[in-house]
Formats: sequence, structure tokens, C-alpha cells
Amino acid sequence: MAPRRHIHVHINPKFRVEKASRRGTVFPEPRGWFPSASYIRDGKPRVVLTGELLSSNERSGEVWVGDVGL
Repeated sequence: MAPRRHIHVHINPKFRVEKASRRGTVFPEPRGWFPSASYIRDGKPRVVLTGELLSSNERSGEVWVGDVGL
């Protein structure tokens, strides 16, 4: 199985966007309530997870974009 590729985007309090590519075992923390969306790029499905409540019940300013392997 090929390694999963994730892009982690953190929106800091000044609303600047910081982007870092991740491979391997770095995954978003579990969340309670969160909006999500999906889209297709270059024929491959992708999913977007945004902020909201983390498992610690704290709000997150993160945006995760990940490739979906079916």
C-alpha cells in the first residue's frame, strides 16, 4: 500500500495560512463536531476537514486536506 499523503494547513489567530506536507503516520486528531467536504482533483478523490471541536473539547483552527484511497 502506498503511503498516504496529507496536507496540513493551520490558520493562526491572524488568519495567515501556514502549509506543511505530511506523509506516513501524521493524521488529524479526532473531532466531535466538524464540517467536511470532498472534491476530485486530477481524477482522485480528496477530503477536507476543518477545525471545530477536538477530542479535548478545545476549538481547533486547522484545515486538513487528504487523498482518499479506495
